[in-house]
Amino acid sequence: KTRPLEAKFHLDNLSSRQLGRNVMEKVLKIIDSGKEKAIASALDAFNKKNNTTFHFGEAAAIRKKFCQALLHNLSTSLPNSWSLETKILGLIALRILAREREGTDQLISMEGLKLIVELAELSKEAKESCFASGEQIPEDKLQALIEAVKCLCNVVRTNQFLAPACADLGCLRGLALRLALCRTLELPHDVIFFDLRLLFLITACGPAERVKFRDDWNGLPILLNLIDTTLFGRETPPQAVTGVTEPDAEVAAVTGVPEPDAEVAAV
Repeated sequence: KTRPLEAKFHLDNLSSRQLGRNVMEKVLKIIDSGKEKAIASALDAFNKKNNTTFHFGEAAAIRKKFCQALLHNLSTSLPNSWSLETKILGLIALRILAREREGTDQLISMEGLKLIVELAELSKEAKESCFASGEQIPEDKLQALIEAVKCLCNVVRTNQFLAPACADLGCLRGLALRLALCRTLELPHDVIFFDLRLLFLITACGPAERVKFRDDWNGLPILLNLIDTTLFGRETPPQAVTGVTEPDAEVAAVTGVPEPDAEVAAV
């Protein structure tokens, strides 16, 4: 009879210093086995055990290997790609790993970043937001999207130099398209919350990204309308805000904000 995964791993018997390295190595072996049911169980156990973990100590090298394995299997181009449910578990694990600042700059390659942006439905290849049709998004697809955005939040928070790369990959455009839909559609709260969080992190890293969002993607009217709709339950007519030209009229979410630091909480 197969014992529960937690019992096989003896998770509760590991010290906090050993936890990251030892458990990751064991999960990696299961990922290498290619048995998706076992992989899903292993990832679920890892995520639950590290739900509140923000530091993995000396496990930077194994974290990098773990991230690479996750990103490889999150790819949608693989012939035997993981199911969406397992990918969600993989995204949660990736988000947890990206919380720690030390050594995180080597965890995510540009190809990996591009993949996460695609999973967040923010890629510049997308012609319109997946919410544009007004049809309800399946719950599992919505959860995968939100986890991918959370991943990006942690990646940008711990690697501020990746903010321009996110913008180049289409994040500012994708966020503008999605947040603009609040005028006509009731987007899920978590989508709006984490989209705004990602927007703040990207635009807080430098004036270039703030200017791009404001000028190239009509960011000011979008944000003012979002604030109006959220606070007062009504829309601001577009013509009421398009005439704002003074630089000092920019909203705090996209201008004049300090660079994010360690006090900006990870998710």
